[in-house]
Amino acid sequence: FGGRSDSCDVVVLRAEGSQGMNASRGGEEIQKMIKFGFVGLDAVNLACAENGGVDIFLSTDDLLLKRAKRHSKKIRVRVMSPLDWLQEMI
Repeated sequence: FGGRSDSCDVVVLRAEGSQGMNASRGGEEIQKMIKFGFVGLDAVNLACAENGGVDIFLSTDDLLLKRAKRHSKKIRVRVMSPLDWLQEMI
């Protein structure tokens, strides 16, 4: 898998009053992410995060981070590495 780990840990923190994935929009959101170059579960996870109103999506996947940075004006969720997020919080 090109240096990518076959396992991942997912932590979802939902803001008070946030909504879950809307099934009718879910497919559209996933297609939008695929159009931006995200593939497989990356596209699904980002679409869910965006549709669910997540503020920050943390990832250690360099390719995902590069793509997200390239399309940061077009996606509604902020994508960061855990290290960058932690440095920002300190």
